[in-house]
Amino acid sequence: MSRSLLTLCLLCLSTLALADTRLVYSGHPVTIILPVGKEIRVVFPEPVSIDIPSALLENLEATQANPSVAYFKALEPSSPGRLIVQSENQERVYLIDMEASEEAIPADYLIENPSLAEKPSKVDEATSALNNPYQVELTRFAAQTLYGPTRLAPHNNAIKQVPMPTVEVADLIRSREGETYHYRPVAAWRGWGHYVTAVEVINRTPLKVSLDPRQVRGDFDSIAFQHTWLGPVGALEDRTTVYLISDNPLPLAIGGLPYGQ
Repeated sequence: MSRSLLTLCLLCLSTLALADTRLVYSGHPVTIILPVGKEIRVVFPEPVSIDIPSALLENLEATQANPSVAYFKALEPSSPGRLIVQSENQERVYLIDMEASEEAIPADYLIENPSLAEKPSKVDEATSALNNPYQVELTRFAAQTLYGPTRLAPHNNAIKQVPMPTVEVADLIRSREGETYHYRPVAAWRGWGHYVTAVEVINRTPLKVSLDPRQVRGDFDSIAFQHTWLGPVGALEDRTTVYLISDNPLPLAIGGLPYGQ
């Protein structure tokens, strides 16, 4: 899995993970104190747009990595300035008083909104705005969660981790040249009415093999390999991860019709 990790790390900033500080937003401004010269992450409970006053921006480096995550770094100490953060659906506004201090302890922040948690909606989950087809969103979420830097772990209210069922996975991939594999389910999530399961695939033969989603057995909506080939057993490239998206949990999906037929 080392090459999988390396590939994803090159796409992200490599930094140390910081402890999360939880802030509960109840309509009143919350305060964030930035350490000077150190970047911190702020995770919002929903997709947002951020309005930073020009006076504060002069002393602040800010990047919005995705609609729910932003990064801030103060260049020098500063007095409080107010950020106005609006939800993408324009139904909520978050007020944040942000200042910078040499004595501030580095910490990432997780903002929680009890009003969202108290009124869960099945419709919200099913109709959450998708930038891509759900197959892409689920696969990307699983890959970044497993192999991306902890500091850049994805956050999506529509995707929830589910228990990994204890199931013996055998003959998942048809053999074409006598190759055999060992399979190990790693983790599973559910979102938008579908499941995505990450399964480690290890080559057990001295053959270099290509991986074809059409050779995977099971009733799956989408199949994506981290790599499209495997090196012979014992090589650094002898293993990868396959992301399986299905309507049902893995034990039911692997008993379904062959993929692509």
